[in-house]
Amino acid sequence: MVQWMTVSQKFDLIQKHRQNPSLPTRKLALWAHETFNLPTVPTVATVSRVLKSAKDIEDKQRHGITRKGHGVSCPELDMALRLYVENCAQNHVHLTRRILVEKAREILETIPNAPVLSLSAGWLTSFIRRHGMGLRPRSMQTDGLGGDTGIQNEILMSTRAQNAALSRSIGRKSRIGTSKRARPTQLGLSATPISTLTNELPFPVYTGPNRTVLITGADNKTGVAFVRFYIQEGWNVIAACPEGDKCVKLTQLSPARIIAMDPGDHESVVKGAEMVKDVPIDLLINNARLFIKGYLHSSTPEDCIRQYQVNALGPFLVARALLQNLRLGVRNRGMAFVVNISSRVGSIRDNVTGGSYGFRASITALHMFTKTLVADFLPHKIGCVLLHSGVDDKPVELPRSADVWPEESVARMAQIIARSRLGEPLQLRHFGNGDIIDW
Repeated sequence: MVQWMTVSQKFDLIQKHRQNPSLPTRKLALWAHETFNLPTVPTVATVSRVLKSAKDIEDKQRHGITRKGHGVSCPELDMALRLYVENCAQNHVHLTRRILVEKAREILETIPNAPVLSLSAGWLTSFIRRHGMGLRPRSMQTDGLGGDTGIQNEILMSTRAQNAALSRSIGRKSRIGTSKRARPTQLGLSATPISTLTNELPFPVYTGPNRTVLITGADNKTGVAFVRFYIQEGWNVIAACPEGDKCVKLTQLSPARIIAMDPGDHESVVKGAEMVKDVPIDLLINNARLFIKGYLHSSTPEDCIRQYQVNALGPFLVARALLQNLRLGVRNRGMAFVVNISSRVGSIRDNVTGGSYGFRASITALHMFTKTLVADFLPHKIGCVLLHSGVDDKPVELPRSADVWPEESVARMAQIIARSRLGEPLQLRHFGNGDIIDW
Protein backbone atom coordinates (compact mmCIF):
# COMPACT_ATOMS: atom_id res chain seq x y z
CA MET A 1 0.00 0.00 0.00
CA VAL A 2 2.79 2.42 0.89
CA GLN A 3 4.26 2.29 -2.58
CA TRP A 4 0.87 3.03 -4.15
CA MET A 5 -0.11 5.94 -1.94
CA THR A 6 0.99 9.53 -2.29
CA VAL A 7 1.93 11.58 0.74
CA SER A 8 -1.37 13.41 0.36
CA GLN A 9 -3.31 10.14 0.47
CA LYS A 10 -1.43 8.95 3.56
CA PHE A 11 -2.19 12.31 5.15
CA ASP A 12 -5.91 11.85 4.37
CA LEU A 13 -5.80 8.37 5.91
CA ILE A 14 -4.33 9.81 9.10
CA GLN A 15 -7.02 12.51 9.22
CA LYS A 16 -9.72 9.85 8.80
CA HIS A 17 -8.26 7.96 11.75
CA ARG A 18 -8.25 11.09 13.90
CA GLN A 19 -11.87 11.81 13.05
CA ASN A 20 -12.81 8.23 14.01
CA PRO A 21 -10.22 7.03 16.59
CA SER A 22 -12.23 3.90 17.38
CA LEU A 23 -12.28 2.76 13.76
CA PRO A 24 -10.35 -0.55 13.40
CA THR A 25 -7.40 -0.58 11.03
CA ARG A 26 -9.16 -3.18 8.88
CA LYS A 27 -12.04 -0.81 8.23
CA LEU A 28 -9.58 2.02 7.63
CA ALA A 29 -7.97 -0.18 4.99
CA LEU A 30 -11.35 -0.74 3.31
CA TRP A 31 -12.01 3.01 3.38
CA ALA A 32 -8.62 3.73 1.79
CA HIS A 33 -9.22 1.08 -0.88
CA GLU A 34 -12.49 2.71 -1.95
CA THR A 35 -11.48 6.35 -1.51
CA PHE A 36 -8.11 6.14 -3.27
CA ASN A 37 -9.17 3.53 -5.86
CA LEU A 38 -6.30 1.24 -4.85
CA PRO A 39 -5.85 -1.98 -6.85
CA THR A 40 -6.19 -4.17 -3.74
CA VAL A 41 -7.21 -3.71 -0.12
CA PRO A 42 -4.12 -2.79 1.94
CA THR A 43 -3.10 -4.98 4.84
CA VAL A 44 -3.70 -4.08 8.47
CA ALA A 45 0.08 -3.96 9.03
CA THR A 46 0.49 -1.42 6.26
CA VAL A 47 -2.20 0.86 7.67
CA SER A 48 -0.60 0.57 11.11
CA ARG A 49 2.78 1.64 9.70
CA VAL A 50 1.20 4.71 8.12
CA LEU A 51 -0.51 5.67 11.39
CA LYS A 52 2.71 5.20 13.37
CA SER A 53 4.48 7.52 10.91
CA ALA A 54 1.82 10.22 11.26
CA LYS A 55 4.18 12.97 12.43
CA ASP A 56 6.67 12.40 9.61
CA ILE A 57 3.90 12.23 7.01
CA GLU A 58 2.31 15.44 8.27
CA ASP A 59 5.69 17.17 8.07
CA LYS A 60 6.13 15.93 4.51
CA GLN A 61 2.66 17.16 3.58
CA ARG A 62 3.39 20.56 5.09
CA HIS A 63 6.75 20.93 3.34
CA GLY A 64 5.71 19.54 -0.01
CA ILE A 65 7.63 16.27 0.04
CA THR A 66 6.94 14.25 -3.08
CA ARG A 67 5.66 10.68 -3.16
CA LYS A 68 9.22 9.46 -3.83
CA GLY A 69 10.33 10.92 -0.53
CA HIS A 70 12.46 13.74 -1.94
CA GLY A 71 12.11 17.06 -0.18
CA VAL A 72 12.20 20.51 -1.67
CA SER A 73 15.57 22.26 -1.68
CA CYS A 74 14.28 25.25 0.25
CA PRO A 75 11.04 24.64 2.21
CA GLU A 76 10.85 28.30 3.27
CA LEU A 77 10.81 29.41 -0.37
CA ASP A 78 8.28 26.74 -1.28
CA MET A 79 5.84 27.74 1.45
CA ALA A 80 6.26 31.50 0.89
CA LEU A 81 5.73 31.18 -2.86
CA ARG A 82 2.63 29.05 -2.36
CA LEU A 83 1.19 31.65 0.03
CA TYR A 84 1.91 34.30 -2.62
CA VAL A 85 -0.01 32.30 -5.24
CA GLU A 86 -2.95 31.77 -2.88
CA ASN A 87 -3.04 35.50 -2.10
CA CYS A 88 -3.03 36.30 -5.83
CA ALA A 89 -5.92 33.88 -6.35
CA GLN A 90 -7.97 35.57 -3.65
CA ASN A 91 -7.33 38.99 -5.18
CA HIS A 92 -7.87 37.88 -8.80
CA VAL A 93 -4.28 38.62 -9.81
CA HIS A 94 -3.19 36.88 -13.01
CA LEU A 95 0.14 35.04 -12.80
CA THR A 96 2.65 33.77 -15.34
CA ARG A 97 5.73 31.58 -15.06
CA ARG A 98 7.94 34.65 -15.46
CA ILE A 99 6.22 36.48 -12.60
CA LEU A 100 6.56 33.45 -10.33
CA VAL A 101 10.30 33.11 -11.01
CA GLU A 102 10.87 36.81 -10.31
CA LYS A 103 8.92 36.53 -7.07
CA ALA A 104 10.91 33.44 -6.10
CA ARG A 105 14.17 35.39 -6.54
CA GLU A 106 12.83 38.15 -4.29
CA ILE A 107 11.87 35.64 -1.61
CA LEU A 108 15.27 33.90 -1.79
CA GLU A 109 17.04 37.18 -1.08
CA THR A 110 15.15 37.49 2.21
CA ILE A 111 15.93 33.94 3.44
CA PRO A 112 19.10 33.66 5.57
CA ASN A 113 21.58 31.03 4.36
CA ALA A 114 19.33 30.12 1.46
CA PRO A 115 20.69 27.48 -0.94
CA VAL A 116 21.81 28.48 -4.41
CA LEU A 117 18.96 27.68 -6.79
CA SER A 118 18.87 28.17 -10.54
CA LEU A 119 15.06 28.60 -10.53
CA SER A 120 14.96 26.81 -13.85
CA ALA A 121 11.92 25.78 -15.85
CA GLY A 122 12.19 22.32 -14.30
CA TRP A 123 12.20 23.76 -10.78
CA LEU A 124 9.07 25.81 -11.50
CA THR A 125 7.34 22.84 -13.12
CA SER A 126 8.02 20.76 -10.00
CA PHE A 127 6.60 23.53 -7.81
CA ILE A 128 3.45 23.75 -9.93
CA ARG A 129 2.91 19.99 -9.92
CA ARG A 130 3.64 19.67 -6.22
CA HIS A 131 0.90 22.13 -5.30
CA GLY A 132 -1.65 21.07 -7.92
CA MET A 133 -1.74 24.31 -9.90
CA GLY A 134 -2.98 24.55 -13.46
CA LEU A 135 -0.89 25.67 -16.42
CA ARG A 136 -2.35 26.98 -19.62
CA PRO A 137 -1.54 29.27 -22.54
CA ARG A 138 -2.29 32.93 -22.09
CA SER A 139 -4.40 33.06 -25.23
CA MET A 140 -7.32 30.72 -25.84
CA GLN A 141 -8.11 31.98 -29.31
CA THR A 142 -7.93 29.93 -32.47
CA ASP A 143 -5.50 32.24 -34.23
CA GLY A 144 -2.68 30.72 -32.19
CA LEU A 145 -1.48 33.99 -30.69
CA GLY A 146 0.22 32.84 -27.54
CA GLY A 147 2.99 34.10 -25.37
CA ASP A 148 3.86 33.44 -21.81
CA THR A 149 2.18 30.63 -19.96
CA GLY A 150 -0.49 31.55 -17.45
CA ILE A 151 -0.82 29.97 -14.04
CA GLN A 152 -4.33 28.98 -13.05
CA ASN A 153 -4.58 30.29 -9.53
CA GLU A 154 -6.91 27.67 -8.07
CA ILE A 155 -5.11 25.27 -5.72
CA LEU A 156 -6.22 21.72 -6.44
CA MET A 157 -5.63 18.29 -4.94
CA SER A 158 -2.40 16.72 -6.10
CA THR A 159 -3.16 13.44 -7.84
CA ARG A 160 -1.49 11.15 -10.31
CA ALA A 161 -4.19 11.83 -12.87
CA GLN A 162 -3.82 15.59 -12.51
CA ASN A 163 -0.03 15.50 -12.67
CA ALA A 164 -0.18 13.53 -15.89
CA ALA A 165 -2.56 16.07 -17.37
CA LEU A 166 -0.34 18.92 -16.23
CA SER A 167 2.76 17.39 -17.77
CA ARG A 168 0.96 17.09 -21.08
CA SER A 169 -0.20 20.70 -21.01
CA ILE A 170 3.23 21.97 -19.93
CA GLY A 171 4.86 20.28 -22.90
CA ARG A 172 2.75 22.15 -25.41
CA LYS A 173 4.25 25.36 -26.80
CA SER A 174 2.39 28.06 -28.66
CA ARG A 175 3.80 29.01 -32.04
CA ILE A 176 3.33 32.63 -33.09
CA GLY A 177 1.40 33.05 -36.30
CA THR A 178 0.49 29.37 -36.55
CA SER A 179 -3.18 28.56 -36.94
CA LYS A 180 -4.33 25.67 -34.81
CA ARG A 181 -7.35 24.13 -33.17
CA ALA A 182 -8.59 25.72 -29.95
CA ARG A 183 -7.36 24.02 -26.81
CA PRO A 184 -9.73 22.39 -24.34
CA THR A 185 -11.00 24.96 -21.89
CA GLN A 186 -11.05 24.35 -18.17
CA LEU A 187 -14.23 24.57 -16.16
CA GLY A 188 -14.82 28.03 -14.85
CA LEU A 189 -12.84 30.10 -17.34
CA SER A 190 -14.67 33.15 -18.60
CA ALA A 191 -14.79 34.08 -22.26
CA THR A 192 -14.61 37.75 -21.32
CA PRO A 193 -10.98 38.93 -21.17
CA ILE A 194 -9.61 40.76 -18.17
CA SER A 195 -8.60 43.65 -20.33
CA THR A 196 -9.30 44.28 -23.98
CA LEU A 197 -5.88 45.89 -24.25
CA THR A 198 -3.97 42.70 -23.41
CA ASN A 199 -4.03 39.04 -24.34
CA GLU A 200 -4.29 38.07 -20.68
CA LEU A 201 -5.98 34.79 -19.85
CA PRO A 202 -9.45 35.31 -18.34
CA PHE A 203 -9.82 34.76 -14.61
CA PRO A 204 -11.47 31.59 -13.35
CA VAL A 205 -15.18 32.33 -13.36
CA TYR A 206 -15.91 30.29 -10.27
CA THR A 207 -13.93 32.62 -8.02
CA GLY A 208 -16.32 35.45 -8.81
CA PRO A 209 -19.86 36.30 -7.72
CA ASN A 210 -23.24 35.12 -9.03
CA ARG A 211 -22.28 31.50 -9.65
CA THR A 212 -25.34 29.28 -9.97
CA VAL A 213 -25.61 25.51 -9.60
CA LEU A 214 -28.78 23.43 -9.86
CA ILE A 215 -28.68 20.09 -8.05
CA THR A 216 -31.28 17.38 -8.64
CA GLY A 217 -31.83 14.66 -6.07
CA ALA A 218 -30.91 17.29 -3.49
CA ASP A 219 -32.80 15.40 -0.79
CA ASN A 220 -30.59 12.28 -0.77
CA LYS A 221 -27.37 12.05 1.23
CA THR A 222 -25.07 13.09 -1.59
CA GLY A 223 -27.46 15.82 -2.68
CA VAL A 224 -27.60 17.38 0.79
CA ALA A 225 -23.79 17.31 0.92
CA PHE A 226 -23.60 18.99 -2.51
CA VAL A 227 -26.04 21.71 -1.43
CA ARG A 228 -24.14 22.37 1.79
CA PHE A 229 -20.77 22.40 0.02
CA TYR A 230 -21.70 24.87 -2.71
CA ILE A 231 -23.51 27.16 -0.27
CA GLN A 232 -20.32 27.32 1.78
CA GLU A 233 -18.40 28.08 -1.41
CA GLY A 234 -20.62 31.08 -2.07
CA TRP A 235 -22.67 29.72 -4.96
CA ASN A 236 -26.31 30.47 -5.66
CA VAL A 237 -27.71 26.98 -5.09
CA ILE A 238 -30.98 25.80 -6.61
CA ALA A 239 -31.97 22.56 -4.88
CA ALA A 240 -34.39 20.30 -6.76
CA CYS A 241 -36.24 17.34 -5.29
CA PRO A 242 -39.72 15.79 -5.68
CA GLU A 243 -41.03 17.35 -2.45
CA GLY A 244 -39.82 20.85 -3.26
CA ASP A 245 -39.85 23.32 -0.38
CA LYS A 246 -41.61 20.75 1.83
CA CYS A 247 -38.29 18.93 2.26
CA VAL A 248 -37.15 19.84 5.79
CA LYS A 249 -33.54 18.75 5.17
CA LEU A 250 -33.21 21.37 2.44
CA THR A 251 -35.14 24.20 4.07
CA GLN A 252 -32.76 23.97 7.04
CA LEU A 253 -29.82 24.61 4.69
CA SER A 254 -31.49 27.70 3.17
CA PRO A 255 -30.33 27.45 -0.45
CA ALA A 256 -31.16 30.29 -2.81
CA ARG A 257 -34.16 28.36 -4.17
CA ILE A 258 -35.88 25.01 -3.69
CA ILE A 259 -37.94 23.68 -6.58
CA ALA A 260 -40.06 20.58 -7.05
CA MET A 261 -38.59 18.34 -9.74
CA ASP A 262 -38.73 14.56 -10.13
CA PRO A 263 -36.38 13.49 -12.95
CA GLY A 264 -38.42 10.29 -13.35
CA ASP A 265 -41.53 12.31 -14.29
CA HIS A 266 -41.37 14.25 -17.55
CA GLU A 267 -44.19 16.60 -16.56
CA SER A 268 -42.45 17.38 -13.27
CA VAL A 269 -39.23 18.16 -15.13
CA VAL A 270 -41.02 20.57 -17.46
CA LYS A 271 -42.74 22.35 -14.55
CA GLY A 272 -39.50 22.56 -12.61
CA ALA A 273 -37.68 24.05 -15.59
CA GLU A 274 -40.45 26.64 -15.94
CA MET A 275 -39.82 27.74 -12.33
CA VAL A 276 -36.24 28.72 -13.18
CA LYS A 277 -36.97 30.17 -16.61
CA ASP A 278 -34.41 32.80 -17.67
CA VAL A 279 -32.09 31.93 -14.76
CA PRO A 280 -28.48 31.42 -15.98
CA ILE A 281 -27.04 28.12 -14.74
CA ASP A 282 -23.28 27.58 -14.69
CA LEU A 283 -23.34 24.03 -13.37
CA LEU A 284 -26.04 21.35 -13.46
CA ILE A 285 -25.50 18.33 -11.19
CA ASN A 286 -27.81 15.41 -11.98
CA ASN A 287 -27.66 13.56 -8.68
CA ALA A 288 -31.09 11.89 -8.44
CA ARG A 289 -30.78 8.10 -8.37
CA LEU A 290 -33.07 5.19 -7.61
CA PHE A 291 -31.86 1.78 -6.46
CA ILE A 292 -34.16 -1.23 -6.24
CA LYS A 293 -32.75 -4.64 -5.36
CA GLY A 294 -33.10 -6.95 -8.30
CA TYR A 295 -31.67 -10.44 -8.52
CA LEU A 296 -32.13 -13.08 -11.20
CA HIS A 297 -35.59 -14.21 -10.07
CA SER A 298 -36.74 -11.07 -8.24
CA SER A 299 -36.22 -8.36 -10.88
CA THR A 300 -39.52 -7.13 -12.28
CA PRO A 301 -40.17 -5.19 -15.49
CA GLU A 302 -41.77 -2.39 -13.47
CA ASP A 303 -38.69 -2.00 -11.24
CA CYS A 304 -36.33 -1.99 -14.21
CA ILE A 305 -38.39 0.57 -16.11
CA ARG A 306 -38.69 2.86 -13.08
CA GLN A 307 -34.93 2.80 -12.47
CA TYR A 308 -34.34 3.52 -16.15
CA GLN A 309 -36.70 6.51 -15.98
CA VAL A 310 -34.94 8.05 -12.97
CA ASN A 311 -31.30 7.06 -13.49
CA ALA A 312 -30.89 7.24 -17.27
CA LEU A 313 -33.75 9.08 -18.94
CA GLY A 314 -34.15 11.58 -16.09
CA PRO A 315 -30.74 13.30 -16.41
CA PHE A 316 -31.26 13.58 -20.18
CA LEU A 317 -34.69 15.17 -19.75
CA VAL A 318 -33.40 17.58 -17.10
CA ALA A 319 -30.40 18.63 -19.19
CA ARG A 320 -32.59 19.15 -22.24
CA ALA A 321 -35.21 21.12 -20.29
CA LEU A 322 -32.51 23.38 -18.83
CA LEU A 323 -30.57 23.85 -22.06
CA GLN A 324 -31.65 27.49 -22.36
CA ASN A 325 -30.52 28.15 -18.77
CA LEU A 326 -27.15 26.58 -19.51
CA ARG A 327 -26.81 28.68 -22.66
CA LEU A 328 -27.48 31.79 -20.58
CA GLY A 329 -24.67 30.63 -18.31
CA VAL A 330 -22.44 30.27 -21.37
CA ARG A 331 -23.32 33.80 -22.46
CA ASN A 332 -22.31 35.19 -19.07
CA ARG A 333 -19.37 32.92 -18.26
CA GLY A 334 -18.10 31.49 -21.50
CA MET A 335 -19.09 27.91 -20.70
CA ALA A 336 -21.33 25.69 -18.57
CA PHE A 337 -21.15 22.08 -17.40
CA VAL A 338 -23.49 19.16 -16.81
CA VAL A 339 -22.27 16.66 -14.20
CA ASN A 340 -24.01 13.28 -14.06
CA ILE A 341 -23.42 11.35 -10.84
CA SER A 342 -22.99 7.73 -11.84
CA SER A 343 -21.63 4.51 -10.35
CA ARG A 344 -19.02 1.98 -11.35
CA VAL A 345 -21.69 -0.74 -11.12
CA GLY A 346 -22.71 0.45 -14.59
CA SER A 347 -19.32 -0.62 -15.95
CA ILE A 348 -19.62 -3.67 -18.17
CA ARG A 349 -15.98 -4.55 -17.58
CA ASP A 350 -16.31 -4.31 -13.78
CA ASN A 351 -19.42 -6.48 -13.57
CA VAL A 352 -18.17 -9.75 -12.11
CA THR A 353 -20.67 -10.21 -9.26
CA GLY A 354 -24.00 -9.97 -11.10
CA GLY A 355 -27.26 -8.90 -9.46
CA SER A 356 -28.90 -5.44 -9.45
CA TYR A 357 -30.09 -5.98 -13.01
CA GLY A 358 -32.27 -2.91 -13.33
CA PHE A 359 -29.85 -0.56 -11.58
CA ARG A 360 -26.80 -1.74 -13.53
CA ALA A 361 -28.61 -1.44 -16.86
CA SER A 362 -29.95 2.02 -16.05
CA ILE A 363 -26.49 3.35 -15.12
CA THR A 364 -24.99 1.88 -18.29
CA ALA A 365 -27.72 3.65 -20.25
CA LEU A 366 -26.85 6.88 -18.40
CA HIS A 367 -23.33 6.62 -19.76
CA MET A 368 -24.65 6.39 -23.33
CA PHE A 369 -27.04 9.31 -22.81
CA THR A 370 -24.17 11.41 -21.47
CA LYS A 371 -21.83 10.46 -24.30
CA THR A 372 -24.50 11.47 -26.81
CA LEU A 373 -25.17 14.74 -25.00
CA VAL A 374 -21.50 15.64 -25.37
CA ALA A 375 -21.85 15.72 -29.14
CA ASP A 376 -24.95 17.93 -29.02
CA PHE A 377 -23.87 20.23 -26.17
CA LEU A 378 -20.25 20.90 -27.13
CA PRO A 379 -21.13 23.32 -29.98
CA HIS A 380 -22.96 25.38 -27.34
CA LYS A 381 -19.82 25.36 -25.13
CA ILE A 382 -21.50 23.08 -22.61
CA GLY A 383 -19.37 20.23 -21.28
CA CYS A 384 -20.38 16.94 -19.64
CA VAL A 385 -18.76 15.04 -16.76
CA LEU A 386 -19.41 11.52 -15.39
CA LEU A 387 -18.44 10.75 -11.79
CA HIS A 388 -18.53 7.63 -9.64
CA SER A 389 -19.47 8.99 -6.20
CA GLY A 390 -18.62 5.98 -4.06
CA VAL A 391 -21.61 6.79 -1.81
CA ASP A 392 -24.51 4.45 -1.11
CA ASP A 393 -27.57 6.71 -1.41
CA LYS A 394 -30.13 4.10 -0.39
CA PRO A 395 -32.56 5.64 2.14
CA VAL A 396 -31.14 4.06 5.30
CA GLU A 397 -29.56 5.31 8.49
CA LEU A 398 -26.29 7.24 8.67
CA PRO A 399 -23.32 5.56 6.98
CA ARG A 400 -20.92 3.49 9.03
CA SER A 401 -17.61 5.08 9.96
CA ALA A 402 -15.71 2.94 7.46
CA ASP A 403 -17.96 4.02 4.59
CA VAL A 404 -17.13 6.91 2.32
CA TRP A 405 -19.13 9.75 3.80
CA PRO A 406 -21.07 12.01 1.41
CA GLU A 407 -19.13 15.07 2.60
CA GLU A 408 -15.83 13.35 1.77
CA SER A 409 -17.03 12.28 -1.66
CA VAL A 410 -18.54 15.67 -2.53
CA ALA A 411 -15.40 17.60 -1.55
CA ARG A 412 -13.32 15.38 -3.83
CA MET A 413 -15.83 15.41 -6.68
CA ALA A 414 -15.92 19.21 -6.53
CA GLN A 415 -12.16 19.23 -7.13
CA ILE A 416 -12.59 17.04 -10.21
CA ILE A 417 -15.45 19.22 -11.46
CA ALA A 418 -13.29 22.33 -11.04
CA ARG A 419 -10.53 20.69 -13.13
CA SER A 420 -12.84 19.57 -15.94
CA ARG A 421 -12.06 20.93 -19.37
CA LEU A 422 -14.42 21.77 -22.16
CA GLY A 423 -13.76 19.42 -25.07
CA GLU A 424 -11.85 16.69 -23.25
CA PRO A 425 -12.97 13.08 -23.92
CA LEU A 426 -15.80 11.85 -21.72
CA GLN A 427 -14.68 9.25 -19.17
CA LEU A 428 -16.19 7.75 -16.03
CA ARG A 429 -14.00 9.14 -13.25
CA HIS A 430 -13.46 7.93 -9.71
CA PHE A 431 -14.37 10.48 -7.04
CA GLY A 432 -11.19 9.94 -5.03
CA ASN A 433 -8.50 11.07 -7.43
CA GLY A 434 -10.07 11.32 -10.87
CA ASP A 435 -8.81 7.92 -12.06
CA ILE A 436 -10.56 6.65 -15.17
CA ILE A 437 -12.88 3.67 -14.61
CA ASP A 438 -13.20 1.41 -17.63
CA TRP A 439 -16.89 1.41 -18.49
